[in-house]
Amino acid sequence: MTRYGKGFVIALVPMLLVGCGQDVTLPSTGTVYGDLLYDDGTAAMGIIVMVEGTGQIGVSDATGRFVINGVLAVDETGMGRYYTVRGFGDRAGKSVGFLVDHFKVKGQQSYSIGVVTVQETGSIRGRVTLEGMIDHSGVFISLEGTSIETVTQADGSYLLDRVPAHEGYALPCSHVGFESMTIETFLDQGEEKPIRVGPGRVTDLGDSQLHASP
Repeated sequence: MTRYGKGFVIALVPMLLVGCGQDVTLPSTGTVYGDLLYDDGTAAMGIIVMVEGTGQIGVSDATGRFVINGVLAVDETGMGRYYTVRGFGDRAGKSVGFLVDHFKVKGQQSYSIGVVTVQETGSIRGRVTLEGMIDHSGVFISLEGTSIETVTQADGSYLLDRVPAHEGYALPCSHVGFESMTIETFLDQGEEKPIRVGPGRVTDLGDSQLHASP
């Protein structure tokens, strides 16, 4: 379970560059931090934490605290950027991790993702076929908002591994010459449900198909 904490404001003065007689304001940035714990309440040390899409990472210390500075904070509307914060590591030979999505950074402030439980990761598998084809390899599949991705095998099967326990995943699927689609639900005991991955579990999304482009 992820609990969102309230960030605190720190005083930062916007930096200016002077060039050709004009002041240039540097892009607004913010700081992202959080505290990571395992299920048993012990600090999750050595977890690599990344702000997806930025290339910026941090590592949790002996207390479970991580800090990532300089995260670009202003979007085209000037209202702040939304990010996915993902962590991964190993514990007792098992892959562990966490994911916090739709986390907003507004700039010139420090934002906490709160106290987050780091759990064993799971997997997502399924099959995507190409309409009218025998070879179904090469379909590009990603986990929306993250850098986790894969491609299908010849039979259309795929596996996304080391996926943090989380509910509400979406999987964009694409292949040249075919209409793209996004898988957002799966059939669970006869009922369509949001895609959820549990600790140490494999979520099977079943079969889907990409239709040939007109």
